[in-house]
Amino acid sequence: MTRTRTLSLAGVLLLASSIQVWSATGTVMPSPKFYCLDNNGAIVSGAKLFTYASGTTTKLDTYTDATLATPNANPVVCDSAGRATVFLSATAYKFTLAPSTDTDPPTAAYWSVDNVGAVAYISTDLDVLGTAGEALSANDAVYVSDGSGGLTAGRWYKTDSDNTYSSTLPQAVGFAPSAIASAAAGSIRMSGRLTGLAGLTPGSTYYVSATPGAITSTAPANQRILGVADSATSLVIATSVLTPASATAAGIVSLAAQTLGSGVKTFTSAPVFNAPATFRPGASASADATISGRVNTQTNTVGNVGAGEDNLHTYSLPANALDADGKMVRVIIWGDFGATANAKLLTAYFGATSIVLANGSYNTGNWRAEFVIVRTGAATQILQGTLWLRSAGAPDTFSPAQVTPGETLSGAVTIKTTATATADNDIREQGFVVEVIG
Repeated sequence: MTRTRTLSLAGVLLLASSIQVWSATGTVMPSPKFYCLDNNGAIVSGAKLFTYASGTTTKLDTYTDATLATPNANPVVCDSAGRATVFLSATAYKFTLAPSTDTDPPTAAYWSVDNVGAVAYISTDLDVLGTAGEALSANDAVYVSDGSGGLTAGRWYKTDSDNTYSSTLPQAVGFAPSAIASAAAGSIRMSGRLTGLAGLTPGSTYYVSATPGAITSTAPANQRILGVADSATSLVIATSVLTPASATAAGIVSLAAQTLGSGVKTFTSAPVFNAPATFRPGASASADATISGRVNTQTNTVGNVGAGEDNLHTYSLPANALDADGKMVRVIIWGDFGATANAKLLTAYFGATSIVLANGSYNTGNWRAEFVIVRTGAATQILQGTLWLRSAGAPDTFSPAQVTPGETLSGAVTIKTTATATADNDIREQGFVVEVIG
């Protein structure tokens, strides 16, 4: 008698898995029918194939066709020729083959094989085998721990936006397509599509939620994108990871302390700092300086109109711009005097407090002035300024005395310059630049 041996389901799946990893121009045909063989390789009519979630004794369905719409009975009972049609969902299984007379669960099985991953006809999902650090439910969002929070490094836990170590910091996040018991191995989906969800809004982005393992369409403070819904019940998993920036990789610089390394680093778009940024002008750690910069520039020419005091340029300093003692505002202005012998008065204001920058009968000439406001308290400041001018060919420098405004810095404060003269354009201002210095 000639006996034909056929690969078991586990063997076919393992072979297919190895072929998927070893990329080739073609793949071996899988066995379209599962054959029930006993320990001697003989076909067994009525044998029972029990299918469980990997690492558990929880039954996991197989299906009658590729639509995965109709589950097989569990156990799957082989026909009189020892055959069965078995389609698998994209997850990891444990298979146990038992005689037709065995119990449920089996006590005298022929064999049992665990951690068998399904291979789809066209694989759009990437599942890896992972060990759960806690009991995971089907479709839980998960991350692999580095040991933070007293957890076991290398195991998978539910994501949670309440902690950076379980939301923005992990370098590997995914989903558990099926339930996995604590300390058991199971399938973790890293990319592709997750189905079996409910209540999603198609087209919406979903993030790690403050509810462990859940997802939300409202971005939390610790934002970690998990995917985009393509239907009310399915999510396309985001494959990009929010990686800390390096010399060659884009990413987030504010997650934790990082060293970008030596050499020149180029930002391809303007960085925005929501907290005071500093640089170190010297080797001493105590020498850190705050990065500062221009907040307003006006270069239109404005002159006085007739007699009296007229506004030239004005800027509203935002509330809390000077939120710490020692912070300051510097204003640089420039312009010219008219060719008259009229008295000319140039004044700078910080709120209601003024300081005289120029006061005289200047006949023509260019001028440049600079004044600063330094915070000494929540409602106290120092205002001091200097004017450089050239009138009728003779250089002259004017340095006014300082004054002490008492503006409340928790609200906006108006900074402006005014001109008081007699005829139009006795005083003109051609530039007005405001800098905030931390």
